[in-house]
Parts: sequence; C-alpha cells; structure tokens
Amino acid sequence: MMPPAFAEWLLRRQLAIRDRDTVSGDMLEMYRDRLDAVGSMWRADVWYWTEVARLTWMANGQWIVLYALAALVRTALDWLLPTTDFAMRSTWTTAVSVGLLFVVGMSTAWRIRSISSAAVTACIATIGGGLIHGVGALALLAARHDPATLAAIRASGGLAEALTLPMFIVLPAVVIGGIGGGASSLLRRLGDILAD
Repeated sequence: MMPPAFAEWLLRRQLAIRDRDTVSGDMLEMYRDRLDAVGSMWRADVWYWTEVARLTWMANGQWIVLYALAALVRTALDWLLPTTDFAMRSTWTTAVSVGLLFVVGMSTAWRIRSISSAAVTACIATIGGGLIHGVGALALLAARHDPATLAAIRASGGLAEALTLPMFIVLPAVVIGGIGGGASSLLRRLGDILAD
C-alpha cells in the first residue's frame, strides 16, 4: 500500500536530498499504520495529504504570505486609488514578483541543494499566495463595494482578473524559481572552489 504518488513527490521536493529517503520512509510507515488503524485507503490518503500540506506550510508559509501580500497591495491600490495609467504599477508589481520568486528559488536551493525543489517552491508560493490573495480580494470587496470601488474594479480588469491573475503566472514562477535555484547552486560551487 502506497500513499498518493503526487503527494509523496511533493513531500520529497521539499526535503534536503540527504533527508528524502528517511522522511519519506517514516511517512510511508505512518501511512501504513494509519491505513491499518482506519481500514480506509481514502482516509489514510486524506491524512497523508494533510501532513504534506502541514509540512508545506511550515517550509514555505513565509513565501506564500509574502507573495499574497504583494498581490493584495496591488489589488488594493487599483481598487482604492484608481488610475487610468497602470504602466507604473504593472512595472513595480512585475519587479516585486520576479524578485520575490528569484529569492524564493535561491533560498530554497541553498537550503535544500536542489534546483528542482527551488522551482517547486516558487510554484507553491504562487499557488498558495494566489489563493490567499483571492480570499483577501473578496474580503476587500465585501468591505468596500460602493459604486466608485465597483467602477475601479471594472476599470482595472474586473473581479475575475483580480482573482485569477496571481495564479496565471505559475509557469513563469517555476522558471524564475529555477533560475534563482541555479544562481544559488553556482554561488555555492564558487564558494566551495574558493574555500579549496
């Protein structure tokens, strides 16, 4: 009996290479114990996914929150301080997002020593941050839904765009996180060379 394959893959991508087999093996043993105790593969799978989600939050919660805050600040500016020229805001939003995802990749690769893990962490930050941003945007709409705010929402692309745009950059996030991970790997190698 094996846990969900994607959940196990996701777990392993968030662990240092030296810890992957040990932690994954421990989780497999707990999964099988849970399966024996509850007698339901579905319930054991839910338990495994819950544990992976908990570990994901513990490892990446700060990046998820930072990404959500960056997106929510932009949404709040567009809705509460409307403009007709979005070029400057778009430039700053893009720069902040790219910079954040690059740092996510660098930090993850430095800690875990895996470029693929850096790309996965950037993806997690984008998806998780996008979901939190969506909740924040809906809360903002609930708090401010006067005609002027509704007009500003329409002028800035509409509610659907505000709720989905942060999630649409998942593929670029993976690439940027991977580039950050590659830069971190190069810096580590350079440090090793200079230390010798």
